[in-house]
Amino acid sequence: MKTKEKKYYLRKCNGCNKGMSKGIYLFNEYYFCNEDCLNKNYKRLDITFNLEINSIEDTVTYKEFLQWINEDENYELYQVYNYYNGISEWYIGDDWGYLFDLRGNEIDTEEVQEKNIVEGK
Repeated sequence: MKTKEKKYYLRKCNGCNKGMSKGIYLFNEYYFCNEDCLNKNYKRLDITFNLEINSIEDTVTYKEFLQWINEDENYELYQVYNYYNGISEWYIGDDWGYLFDLRGNEIDTEEVQEKNIVEGK
């Protein structure tokens, strides 16, 4: 019987703590495996979006932020992507010297065979 090889990922979701190689990247510090996970966890992580629109500063939730993006055609003028870096995929070479297993446990990159690294495809 063939044993299944363990897979390793390049990032760890801040919401569910699982390893991932494709997801949402926020504020250059938060990573989420998908939008559902972000929606479930941004309050717990106390993430707010400080937007300045027409010289008015406001703090909004992620849900309000997405609603605003969908309604305002000029959102790019407000440098929204300083906050919401969008969907990202990570590949071999994008590691930080360590990887994550599916449970989010940190593993030294040197201990993993390249064929066992899941890239964001």
